[in-house]
Amino acid sequence: MSTLSTTNLKNSSSGSNNIVLDSSGRVLVGTSTSPSAGALTQYANFVARGNTGGSGFAGVITVGRGEAATSITSGEEIGYLTFSDLTGNEFATIQCAADANAGAGDYPGRLVFSTTADGYATPAEAMRINNQRELLIGTTTRTANGGVLQVSNGITFPATAVACTDVNTLDDYEEGTFAPTAGAGITVNSGTPAYSGFYTKIGRLVHITITQTAGNITATGGSGPVFTNLPFAPGTTLQACSVTNGSPDISGTALIYNATTSGHIYIGFTATAQTTLTFTGTYFI
Repeated sequence: MSTLSTTNLKNSSSGSNNIVLDSSGRVLVGTSTSPSAGALTQYANFVARGNTGGSGFAGVITVGRGEAATSITSGEEIGYLTFSDLTGNEFATIQCAADANAGAGDYPGRLVFSTTADGYATPAEAMRINNQRELLIGTTTRTANGGVLQVSNGITFPATAVACTDVNTLDDYEEGTFAPTAGAGITVNSGTPAYSGFYTKIGRLVHITITQTAGNITATGGSGPVFTNLPFAPGTTLQACSVTNGSPDISGTALIYNATTSGHIYIGFTATAQTTLTFTGTYFI
């Protein structure tokens, strides 16, 4: 049985160590000393230390394709980092590929991050950074609008908004349903009116839609009809919204104000024998 001892590969002209295989099986490039600090670094199997060259003392590892750029076409792989178990089963990969046809002085590249889903054996693309410096998540095709972040299935914001000091940062978005309650200003002629509500909230701005889908009502003008149980309490200032899609067509002016903690919407119009109404409005909280 053999034991591993330190092995040095020296530069023949200077006599200095270029590559060291230490007694722990670590490969050290540019140094003969294994790292002793860092939660993971101290256990690294491969260590590359920078020198005084163009990298400015930074360590550099190059993974390259075995042909010149003039022969590399769009989609061809440049190199991989693979994360696997003892026998080589792949849990995740990071791939560099040509993101367009390459040429002299023209090296368009993309980075593709792939992960293996539970119950599967092969990594599939999860995210890429293309040559336009756009981040694509869940999609491999960029959109024409050229957004820096492009996703296939929306973005989830935290349940409790974390405000950002940059006024141009979207830090709160929410949408969902609510159950509006009809109050004063509505006379039921027949049937049982059914009301449903949908809202979209972006920061302090809330857009609501209240729809009547059954029954037959008469709505009086002035201060009615009234709906309560809005998804967010409006601010103290009166705020205008609109009334649309009546049957027959109607229009009018609506006001939302913070009369109670649940808020009210007062719609100033008169409608007789309505079976379908949709109230839409926007207000600030």
